[in-house]
Amino acid sequence: MLMRGLTNIVHKKIVMNKKYFLMVISCSIIVFTLTGCNNETLSTTPSTMYDDYIPDEAIFIDSSESEKFTYEAIIIVNGFEDKDDYQSLQYQIKITSKTDDIYENFRATGFIPDEMKNIMEINTYMVFGSAGENGTIINRHNGQQGLIIARTTWIPKNIDLDKLKSALKKTLRVKTIWDNGSEYVNIKNDDLKIQIKIDMDI
Repeated sequence: MLMRGLTNIVHKKIVMNKKYFLMVISCSIIVFTLTGCNNETLSTTPSTMYDDYIPDEAIFIDSSESEKFTYEAIIIVNGFEDKDDYQSLQYQIKITSKTDDIYENFRATGFIPDEMKNIMEINTYMVFGSAGENGTIINRHNGQQGLIIARTTWIPKNIDLDKLKSALKKTLRVKTIWDNGSEYVNIKNDDLKIQIKIDMDI
C-alpha cells in the first residue's frame, strides 16, 4: 500500500513570470497560472478529439536539440487529495519559444507512454493537449511566450512500486504543429522532473 503525506523526493517550484496559455483536460484556457483545473473523474471519457496523427515521415528528435522551443515536463504523483482507493497523477508540459518567430495556430499534443496504460484508471485515450483545429499564437514580441498542456487522472494506491517507477521514467513524446510547420520531440528520462508525495524512491 502506498503511503501518503511524506516528503517530496524531488521538489520543483514553477514560477509563472511569463505569459503562457494553459490547456488542461476538463479546463478552459487559463493564462498566467496553473490553478483552476478540475480533476478527471473515474467515469470521464474524452469530449474532444486531440491531434494524435503522426505521419510516416515524422522524425522525433531529442527535446534538448530543438532550435525552436524549450520543452519542460513534470510528473506529479499524489499532488491532490486522494479519493478512496486512488491517488492523482498529473502530466504537465511547458513549451516555450526560443526564437522571435511568430507561430500562428500553434497546437501541441503529449503522448503518454504505453507502459502507463495498465496503470491509469482512465486509459481509453493516452494523449492530451490542444483540442480541435483552432490553436493559439506564440509571439514573444507581445509577451506570449508559449503553451502549457496538462492531464490529470487517477492511478490505484496499491500499484506495484517497481512497475510504477519504471513507467514514470519512460520517454514522453510531443507533437507541435503550427501554420506551415511542425516538430516532433522525445522528452527522455533525464529531462523529466518527477515530483512525488508518497514513500517511494525515484
